[in-house]
Amino acid sequence: MNSPAPAALPEVDDELLRRAWRLLRPPCWPETYEASMRDPLRAQMVQMYARQLLRSDAKANARAAWPATALTTPALARERRWPAPVSVSHGVDRKRAAAGDRDDD
Repeated sequence: MNSPAPAALPEVDDELLRRAWRLLRPPCWPETYEASMRDPLRAQMVQMYARQLLRSDAKANARAAWPATALTTPALARERRWPAPVSVSHGVDRKRAAAGDRDDD
């Protein structure tokens, strides 16, 4: 099955960075976005989270645009066949057989 080539993601803009900062910000961080972004470590974390949000939004949009397949259709998914369970033989003591003990005597 050929899937379409992934489209290039747009650049992370200031609005997305601020959204990522609001979602990521723990109580111990500075009160403002600008103060948080002055710290290189926090700025890197916010940028990485913004890229993650961008990718997850792009995946959700791609999934919504993709047509439903047979496996995702609820009626067909319920009819899917699972392998039969393995039967358990009740006459064999598996521990004795693994130990090499025989009932020859």
